[in-house]
Amino acid sequence: MNNPKATHELWMNDISLVGVVDNVGKEQVFDGWAVCKYCLTAYRTHSKKGATENRKNYGLTSLHAHVKECSARSEKTSSSTPTATTAISKQSGSVQTLMPRFAYNKNQLSEHLQKQLKDAELKFVTVGSHSFNALENDGVLELAQTAINIGATMGMVNIRDIFYGRKTIRNEAMTKFNHFSNTIRQVLDEPIKNHCVAATCDMWTDDYIKRCYLDFTVFWTNDEFKLSHCLLRCKHFPEDSKTGINIWQEIKSIFESFNLSFGDTPIVTDQGSNMIAAFNITQEARLPCMAHRCNTTLETAWNREDAKNSTFAMFNGAVRDIRNYYRMLNDVQVNTNDHKIINELKSEIRSCLDEKYLPSILQIHWIGTYLDPSLKSFFFVSDSSYLEIQKKQVQKGLHILASDIVHHSNNHSSSQDSFHNSPSSKRMKNDPFADFRNKRTTQNTSICGQSALEKELDRQIQIYDSMEIDNNYDNNPFTFWRNHKDDLSFLAQIAKSVLVIPASSAESERHFSIAGQIVTELRSLLDPNYVEALVVLKEAYINKMWPTVV
Repeated sequence: MNNPKATHELWMNDISLVGVVDNVGKEQVFDGWAVCKYCLTAYRTHSKKGATENRKNYGLTSLHAHVKECSARSEKTSSSTPTATTAISKQSGSVQTLMPRFAYNKNQLSEHLQKQLKDAELKFVTVGSHSFNALENDGVLELAQTAINIGATMGMVNIRDIFYGRKTIRNEAMTKFNHFSNTIRQVLDEPIKNHCVAATCDMWTDDYIKRCYLDFTVFWTNDEFKLSHCLLRCKHFPEDSKTGINIWQEIKSIFESFNLSFGDTPIVTDQGSNMIAAFNITQEARLPCMAHRCNTTLETAWNREDAKNSTFAMFNGAVRDIRNYYRMLNDVQVNTNDHKIINELKSEIRSCLDEKYLPSILQIHWIGTYLDPSLKSFFFVSDSSYLEIQKKQVQKGLHILASDIVHHSNNHSSSQDSFHNSPSSKRMKNDPFADFRNKRTTQNTSICGQSALEKELDRQIQIYDSMEIDNNYDNNPFTFWRNHKDDLSFLAQIAKSVLVIPASSAESERHFSIAGQIVTELRSLLDPNYVEALVVLKEAYINKMWPTVV
């Protein structure tokens, strides 16, 4: 039923009220419910009024999120837009089967059943030492719904007769983990061939047994310029000595297991000496984590000022939300009206920016910035001479990457054979992408001459530079390049390969938070293989990549 008071476009286009029409044509609205017009899935908007005439409002956030991802909505043809009433009338034969999905509520349970359900949920919380929030966890709700479905199919059964125990589910976790790994190998095949894969890598030690785990997360883009990511491994690191060579042996096995290209997969890590040493063994394309660089810059400056001035501790919380080099520069300009300590701190930060942060900004970062349409002019750089230098370097880098794309596209088969049968060649010292690329550009292998390639790329750069950004631009560079993959083909391919590289290794840090929730005091002795399976599968569930039942 349409909402007569609707003003928001969500109510007008995508959702409606829920109700029934009686025999005389009178509409009766179910209070507190709203339904998706496309798939008839409903959500509670508010509770009924209690004895105090108050009610709890739930809002439309969940329903709004559902509408965005509703498969029925995406499949709906643009040629017809039936109203909710029309849609229901056309499906009159199936309305009765759909009604329980949204119309059933706890008040329709008998008082006895309500008490039983509350008692069982409370036992789940207390006996298992679970949080109250666990009762609203999707995994628990899916488990309960599966049990209801089994009961509806088989009738009354004793749960102890059909419920699987810890050993079976442990084995199922490993089976699902292996199945997921095999699926991701297939998903990554095409992005690897197109050089549109990057990764983050980090290490974590649990708080109880002090076991060490190696996180390896991949990011990739597909032909539709959609950016995706997933956790490949949260691998137990058995070596006591976390040396570069030991770390590299573990990373190498991950590369080989998922057919990742050595030297052609940019990897973002922190500045740990053992991590740097590991990737230097074969001169892999390692980039610094800019989030760690920001933290190091501020921490170093604060510590130095703290050492010089004992009263500095009161200012430790003064600096917040400093995002990038140029914004930080603007924030730390010396002001004669500032307290002396603040001015000293600003001077120290400026010094540390040049010492700690600026050297970590590589040419690939400048190119990535240029390929974001909203930042292509480098408006944040005030030094005109420095700006001109960087623009020339960016253009030079774009030409190198464009040549690489042509080279790889025409010689993919031979390149693969060479890669498997011969060691990596040394990189050109004067190549600004020596840490990003693993092969020299061959001048004579392109289907078009080098001169024609350069002219075409220069033409595309000129068009891109002169473009006015549409007001509807959603600040997602992948959307822009998907729309211009035909008229700016070279730049679009470069953008797909460069923008896939994450700016930081924060994704790995997030996975360690998940691992920390699994390896608790009560589960400190859990086998590391099961820890890895649970972490990877939880991340797969979050990313909507849960392996299907086979």
